[in-house]
Amino acid sequence: MIETSNTRLTLPNVKSVAAMCAAVFVSLLIAAAMACATETVVETVVVEREVMVEVEREVPVVQTVVVEKEVVVEVEREVPVVHTVVVEKEVVVEVEKEVVVVETVAVDRVVEVPVLQTVVVEKEVIVEKEVVVEREVTVVVEKEVVVVQEQIVEATAVSGSEQPAETAVATPTQMVPTATPTIPPTPTPMPPTATPTIPPTPTPMPPTATPTVRSEPRIAFQSNRDGDWDIYVMNADGSGVVQLTRNTSSDQYPSWSPDGRRIAFQSSRDGDSEIYVMNADGSGVERLTYNVARDQTPSWSPDGRRIAFHSNRDGDDDIFVMNADGSGIVRLTSDTRHDRRPSWSPDGRRIAFNSYRDGDWEIYVMNADGGGLKKLTRNAIQDAFPHWSPDGRRIAFHSRRDGDDDIFVMNADGRDRVRLTKHDADDEVPSWSPDGRRIAFESDRDGDDDIYVMNADGSGVVRLTDNDYDDENSSWSP
Repeated sequence: MIETSNTRLTLPNVKSVAAMCAAVFVSLLIAAAMACATETVVETVVVEREVMVEVEREVPVVQTVVVEKEVVVEVEREVPVVHTVVVEKEVVVEVEKEVVVVETVAVDRVVEVPVLQTVVVEKEVIVEKEVVVEREVTVVVEKEVVVVQEQIVEATAVSGSEQPAETAVATPTQMVPTATPTIPPTPTPMPPTATPTIPPTPTPMPPTATPTVRSEPRIAFQSNRDGDWDIYVMNADGSGVVQLTRNTSSDQYPSWSPDGRRIAFQSSRDGDSEIYVMNADGSGVERLTYNVARDQTPSWSPDGRRIAFHSNRDGDDDIFVMNADGSGIVRLTSDTRHDRRPSWSPDGRRIAFNSYRDGDWEIYVMNADGGGLKKLTRNAIQDAFPHWSPDGRRIAFHSRRDGDDDIFVMNADGRDRVRLTKHDADDEVPSWSPDGRRIAFESDRDGDDDIYVMNADGSGVVRLTDNDYDDENSSWSP
């Protein structure tokens, strides 16, 4: 018992008064802390169930959020957004300011609030504990919250340790609820205590282009198997023979257009030999030349815009060129001897042909406009029917220089001639396959003219047609 001059206080009374004072003091401290502190939301946390957290001491809040779907965050009031940060690799974010939780907050009802922004988080952030959210959840906050920053991260999360390695510290500026902060967070690298494990980010593969499927090339040729010359087409192995033209006159010397859609040929169906074109199936026959003289052996330019041919409309056979519709005919050679059977180079800049201007048939080449004439072969026997290889480096032709017609190849400048066939019969009119690996030709080695094919070096000769009539002048489709 304690006595004073005015009041008599017992010990129990003193303890009660002290407890009350302490409670008041704690309440004042709590109130002051709540009045001064502004809660900082570093990350939007979406959970699958209601969570009640009660902490009685200062707790650094660092969390890992793994979100696989679009997350819509709704707050009770308008939330100013300071900055959106896109991180493409593993990031550890630590809140600079400690958040002191002094009471338990339970979210037990849904309150509709305005949504300022939808944040789509596709990958993970590394923090001290891991929360995996697999569905869209609406988080309702019952009091005003100032959002300092939001993050969209794309790195794969790895659980952090008690001492996270290479921590990036975001330094948010405390916001007044009525002001919108404009200062973006400044990451401050922490001294690393361990080497972080960064899972490899899969490298997206470029889309695989769908390849253009190209059918096996075909071979057009002329045949008199039905009593007169008509145009036929077959597969490269000799199968699938189809007759394209049907009339009592002669249709000869087929030549494929570069796109494989049309075939040019010569025909005497109107009384004299003229140049015609038709679709690759034999339909849509169209006459291109109208002249009382002979127009023969058409050859398409590589761009498909022009057709070269030879004609005696000026008295002797010369090389002419015209547009693919028959217009714009231009004479390229003007010699008193015959120039025949033109063949375009793959680049469209030159035309090879055979000429009798020197007293025997030789191979010549000239520019596509008729200039730059050059003689490629020199011998007293026939060299004829030149045909360019697809790469433009070689020319195939047939020659009688060894006693009978055989297939030869030479460089485009006339050098390095090589004999490919060595047979007692006549092998004539070579035609390169579009890949340059094979050469088709006609031969009477089995009694009548048939179409054969061989490798570009002369090996592997195979007979494609086999009948008692003549099959000649083969031409590969593109």
